[in-house]
Amino acid sequence: MTELSTDRRFHSLTQEQVQTLDQVLTEVIPIHGRGNFPTLEVKPKDIIHMVRNKLTEKDIKVRDVRLNGSTASHVLVKENGTSYKDLDIIFGVELPKQEDFQIIKDVVLRCLLDFLPKGVNKDKITALTMKEAYVQKMVKVFTEHDRWSLISLSNNSGKNVELKFVNSLRRQFEFSVDSFQIILDRMLESYLEAERRQGYQHGRLEDRASVGQRTSQLPAAPAEFPSTSLDLDKPQSLDKDLVGGKDGVSSSGDSSVCAEEALELAVEVPESVEQRLESDLQVAEPVAQCAKLQMEAAPHNQETEATVPTRDLPAITVVAESMYGDFEQAMDHLRYRLIATRNPEEIRGGGLLKYSNLLVREFKPASETEIKTLERYMCSRFFIDFPDVNEQQRKIESYLRNHFIGEEKSKYDYLMTLRRVVNESTVCLMGHERRQTLNMITVLALKVLGEQNIIPNTTNVTCYYQPAPYMADHSFNNYYIAHGQPPLFYQPYPLHIHMQTGLV
Repeated sequence: MTELSTDRRFHSLTQEQVQTLDQVLTEVIPIHGRGNFPTLEVKPKDIIHMVRNKLTEKDIKVRDVRLNGSTASHVLVKENGTSYKDLDIIFGVELPKQEDFQIIKDVVLRCLLDFLPKGVNKDKITALTMKEAYVQKMVKVFTEHDRWSLISLSNNSGKNVELKFVNSLRRQFEFSVDSFQIILDRMLESYLEAERRQGYQHGRLEDRASVGQRTSQLPAAPAEFPSTSLDLDKPQSLDKDLVGGKDGVSSSGDSSVCAEEALELAVEVPESVEQRLESDLQVAEPVAQCAKLQMEAAPHNQETEATVPTRDLPAITVVAESMYGDFEQAMDHLRYRLIATRNPEEIRGGGLLKYSNLLVREFKPASETEIKTLERYMCSRFFIDFPDVNEQQRKIESYLRNHFIGEEKSKYDYLMTLRRVVNESTVCLMGHERRQTLNMITVLALKVLGEQNIIPNTTNVTCYYQPAPYMADHSFNNYYIAHGQPPLFYQPYPLHIHMQTGLV
């Protein structure tokens, strides 16, 4: 751990950040099923434990587990209002062959079966059925440099649980503000240790309760007792000493201790048969009350024990890494909402959509000069990855669906921001291709306004008129000649009339 602290890429979380991380991992997230399939109530820490254990059973090595992306940024900095949608979990795994991808998919789908409500017949539910019911998206990449897969679980509010299994990935971030990865292994170990302690404590409570119940059913004491020094003329003092107070409940929380004290007092009392019956009643009553008190206290003790991991969390050392390379600099960018990156030529086509999203959320470029180069790189890569205007439209619409759930009013601003960036920074397209993309984005923006029943005013909508390129040619003839018949050409020349025949 000391070795990691000397590296600028790594940093240990504070107590407050660890508590926020605990809230994220223990929050119940609904996984919504399609059709009549029930909603699964999933805690991230539980599904991580299950998937990791089953992968190990299938001989797939798991190097570590990390929290990635906007969720990690939310854990690190909350005061600037950073929100998150998807819950990105990265499993660092060894995937030497393509068959391992099928094993991973089967493991995840089998784990989902365990989250089905009680009473559901799981025997006839296949992995394919679970995939159709609960999986929103699946991706598999197996190339020389990139080897990873993604399984995204559906959530109607946009908070998808995305499980990514990475063997190798050249580019794991787009901008510095989403370059953080929190290593969860120490946190997961603390949860397992807390569960073991809770199970041990629960077992002890059950043992004590059973001892109290058995003691309350003890047979009556013998009829003859040895002499005693107690004053038999003061039975009230005996009751007080035996019961432990006027309420008739012992102050001790241990039922076995109550039983032993009651038996000792009973043994020292010489009595006749009638006195013995009265003494038996006095012995049994406090023992039963002690056992009852212990049973009532058991749920409270269990609940208290369940909160022990939260109290112990500040002592856990949790480490985060910035894939940007400089953790402190990336944290400054996150705190002050600045946009920066490294090696922008490596960013894939979706980086343009992410960049426009940051601009809408009031992030500012860290460098105005460098951002222009960055915009040109991102636009070029976007049109390389999505060369057809229909592909571009599908990608943009998918991004809107996944990242603006509950934020419909921001869609128009996002689309107009995207249009401005494309209009100002696109240098790799022909003129008509560029106009097609700009018109497509404009139509999407107007469609968004129509869905929200918003009538745009002149400040919201800009009408663009693009004259035809040939209009710039001053030698262009405005007259149009149909091609149905051969054209007629008139050429001036001297008129000569033959005087004898009259022919021209």
